[in-house]
Amino acid sequence: MRLTASRAGDRSKICGLAGSGKTVVLAGRAVNAHRRHGGKVLVLTFNITLGSYIHDRISAVREDFCWSAFDISTYHRFMTSALNNAGIKVEVPDHLIYDGPDKAIARKTSIERDEFLENKYYTNLTLFEDVETEYKYDTILIDEIQDYKPEWIKIIRANFLEEEGEMILFGDEKQNIYKRSLDAERRSKVVEGFGSWEKLTRSFRYIEHSPILPLVDAFQKRYLSQAYELDEDESFQLSLTNIGIQGYQLFDNLDLARVAHQIISLAKAAEIHPNDITIVSSNDSILMELDYHIRKGEGHSERTLCSFPSKEATNHPKYSKHYRKISTNKKNTFNLNSGVIKLTSTHSFKGFESPYVVLLVNAKDSPEMVYTGLTRAKQNVLVFLAQDSPYVEFFESHLSPLQLAS
Repeated sequence: MRLTASRAGDRSKICGLAGSGKTVVLAGRAVNAHRRHGGKVLVLTFNITLGSYIHDRISAVREDFCWSAFDISTYHRFMTSALNNAGIKVEVPDHLIYDGPDKAIARKTSIERDEFLENKYYTNLTLFEDVETEYKYDTILIDEIQDYKPEWIKIIRANFLEEEGEMILFGDEKQNIYKRSLDAERRSKVVEGFGSWEKLTRSFRYIEHSPILPLVDAFQKRYLSQAYELDEDESFQLSLTNIGIQGYQLFDNLDLARVAHQIISLAKAAEIHPNDITIVSSNDSILMELDYHIRKGEGHSERTLCSFPSKEATNHPKYSKHYRKISTNKKNTFNLNSGVIKLTSTHSFKGFESPYVVLLVNAKDSPEMVYTGLTRAKQNVLVFLAQDSPYVEFFESHLSPLQLAS
């Protein structure tokens, strides 16, 4: 409640372990800020899918305010609009534009184009030097700050925050999947002027005696303690019983039809509703193939919702030309309460939670990537490990092998 209070001129940064209420604090702060000054509130995140989740959180506390009082966006989408409003034309060289059918060339060109735009526009501190920005905010709140580059924060603060405006940063550096720099406190490195970190130290994501808590605690101590300041959960209680479904299994990414069958068989045996199931991985290609087998598998035909295009869509002749639009639309329409099984990348699921998480751990996943995936689970976690994963020994010692159908 103290952290949701809005104050003119405040510069703060708030951290906390997964499920500790950072997004709830952000939503309360947004509403209280609008109530205080009557102006617009800018809420920025990093991934597109999280925007709708923050929208729902604000909706739960916003009372009778008009939605036009809250601008919720990602940094790059906001900046693209700001550049347009400022009359700054975004120009892309011809060699970075490709509309052909070759998916490999399209992806390579897209990566090069993104790097060009990032350097020339999105991290350019001098971009607005001779331009008066159209609108400035009395309150700016930035979520998932560990994903942000320091230049982005400087650009937002210098050009879009009123002189006496408040700006609050939220994050959990152990979800630092993009490997941003850390500060002297081993927290996400942000620009100066935001004071010391305020810490939320109790998680509300897990049921009492949750078996996921000791698993997450052991994982961060094993793999993250050397790089990060660890947050101990004040509500932690050792699990005495194995509640729900917990376990691990090795998998072969060339036999994802079997993985799909195993996931569905386990869920049906435990009478878990499809809406409570989320399958998470850092590899979109594996997820795409797994999604296909869940929908088209022998003996089952489950409906799904994905934060990425389907296998059928990517095989369409015009996919390369429109893939960015298709991908963005899939992220924008991702909904936790869709009533069906959900598949999503770890990147897109940051900030979300699900009762039953199936985590596919790949050989090259960083500890931050695995930690982020594990902490999405509220009650049940099934870990499928690539056979050459460096985490096999850890999960063998902390989880039981899954009893899978043949």
